[in-house]
Amino acid sequence: ERLIGKAEEAEFRLKDYNRAAELYRLALNGAKENNTRADLLMRIARVSIRAENFSQALEAFRSVSEKYNQSRLPGGLPGGLASRLELIGLTIRTGDTVGAIEMTHNLYKDLLASVWTLNKSQFNLARKKIESDAANMSSFFAGGDISAISKIDRLSQEADSLISRTDFLLELSNLLSAVVLDLKRDHLDNINLNSRRIIEDNNHRYLLLLAGGAEHTNSDIICFGALIDDDVLLNTVISNIVNSLPLGENHSLIISNDVGERLYGEPPPDESRLTATRGFEGSFPSWMIELHQVDLRFFEQILSSRRSIYVYALVIVMIALTLGAIMTARIMSRELELARLKSDFVSTVSHEFRSPLTSIRQLSEMLQSGRVQSEERRNHYYDVILEQSERLSLMVSNILDLVRIDEKRFRLNREYVRVEELLGAIITRASQMVGDKEAPVRLCIADSLPAIMIDPDAITLVMNNLIDNAIKYSGESMEVTVKAFHDDNDLFITVKDNGIGIPKNETEKVFERFYRRGDELTRRVKGSGLGLSLVRELVGAHGGTVNVVSEVNKGSLFTIRLPLTKDESNKNG
Repeated sequence: ERLIGKAEEAEFRLKDYNRAAELYRLALNGAKENNTRADLLMRIARVSIRAENFSQALEAFRSVSEKYNQSRLPGGLPGGLASRLELIGLTIRTGDTVGAIEMTHNLYKDLLASVWTLNKSQFNLARKKIESDAANMSSFFAGGDISAISKIDRLSQEADSLISRTDFLLELSNLLSAVVLDLKRDHLDNINLNSRRIIEDNNHRYLLLLAGGAEHTNSDIICFGALIDDDVLLNTVISNIVNSLPLGENHSLIISNDVGERLYGEPPPDESRLTATRGFEGSFPSWMIELHQVDLRFFEQILSSRRSIYVYALVIVMIALTLGAIMTARIMSRELELARLKSDFVSTVSHEFRSPLTSIRQLSEMLQSGRVQSEERRNHYYDVILEQSERLSLMVSNILDLVRIDEKRFRLNREYVRVEELLGAIITRASQMVGDKEAPVRLCIADSLPAIMIDPDAITLVMNNLIDNAIKYSGESMEVTVKAFHDDNDLFITVKDNGIGIPKNETEKVFERFYRRGDELTRRVKGSGLGLSLVRELVGAHGGTVNVVSEVNKGSLFTIRLPLTKDESNKNG
């Protein structure tokens, strides 16, 4: 303890890390308990890193991992887990990124294999650190193999499944305790199954629990259960029973849960009436059976009378009038909507054009009049003029290309293109447009991308729109990442940002023309609502698809899929 106290003074007060490491090592020689020895080795590694003695730190971390894997550190984490987490960060710092990602993958596998006994908070802490390190390392794999990163993504999905199953078992353990109390209250004096319960979890899964009586007193097992598969129960068991019932054509049967959601059966006709309801009995989910009946006697009387021809004529006239009124209303509604969209479009585009034109004119007049004396300020004004000109050019290109697509005049000028060269030029130009004040646009390209037959101008316009949107809607985090990779059949290009995101119910609407979200942050960002519509049209013209995965306040990931022909997928070996 005396040596540790001197070492801490040297480390924290005197900042003499070499002396601190020497004192910690002297204390290690006298320590007998494994937990203490593991803690001292971790201290030696810590001060060695501060003294930039990385080889000594690596040796200390490895020693903890190999000799004191299950020893507990003061924070509660096992020594092996804590040392390997720190070892990954140190390996990254020494420049061995490939080795670090492999270590990360192996550590994640051991974490999921329960090499260490951890509570939930310790597990989540270790998992978060592993996934954070993997995400930080993914940027180093531009143009390299990303299979290790993909493996870690799959392990993350496995971890989610493991946590879900564990939570479910924990929930069942609480429910089983209640069943055991019932058995004790009954004194286990009933030979037959005397306790049955249907349990529903948060995901609407149902568990049938059965508990035995005196016949099970010689066994450790007094409770057992079965998880009910709703699909099999409804679509196989119940469906066969319902199909065997003589319901008749004017009856329909549906089954709904306790909140009124329909689980089985087609929606009843509007003219039907509910004739009977009943809940399932016994050890069964709390579902309701509803029987609906359509009373056809009134219509049968009319259609069988001599005046049926007049009824038919009246019905036909009424149908024709109704259809005419509906069609007229729809046509008028569509015309009004088109007029509103045109008005909004003209207003929006006029405003979008006015802003950059005003900036260009004002800055040009200042430069022409010689009022800008500073060379640095003149260069800044030139950059602003160029940026606003590019903005105008992109808007004009979007509008003209959409017009050509609508008029069936758009043609793709396909040629073999090296994707990495095309994306490199696009990213370079985008980074120049962002400027020094913002984070750069990052590019990660897998090795051996095949040449692909595309229209380079069209794909350039697609990427410009996606990158421009990613920058505009990034909020405080301006970092944008572009990746390109392929499999046997398709080439994929992704654009990822960490911005404001898109609600799940609006991820398809953003590809509609003129659509813009109505929240305050989106309204502050200028735009015409045409960019993503053009992106989908151009990618679709190549035979590809574009989709988005997004979460509010966490960013968006747009993915372009371009199909490869057999010749393209085999190109360059």
